[in-house]
Amino acid sequence: MSKLITELKQGDKIYDVDYRQVRWYKYHCIHPIGSGNYHILIDECEQPIRVYKEILQAILDKNLKTRKEAKLVLANKFEATAKRLREEL
Repeated sequence: MSKLITELKQGDKIYDVDYRQVRWYKYHCIHPIGSGNYHILIDECEQPIRVYKEILQAILDKNLKTRKEAKLVLANKFEATAKRLREEL
C-alpha cells in the first residue's frame, strides 16, 4: 500500500522514476504559502523544490521504497521500450 502525503515526516526518502533516471528526494514540509497545495522536497543536490500535492501523491502511489526497487522499475521500462523498438523494425 502506498503512503499518503499526510503520513510523511521530515526526512522521509521518496523515490521516483521518470523516463530515463531514478530520482530521490527527502521530504521537508508543507509549503508555508499555498494552503497546503504544495510541499517542499529536497532533491539529490540538496536543493529545495516545490511539488504540487497531487503530483507528490502520484509519486508516492508508485510505492517505491528503496533505490534498488526504483532502478528495477527503470530497467523494466527500458526493456519494454527496447522490445517495442525491435518489434517496429
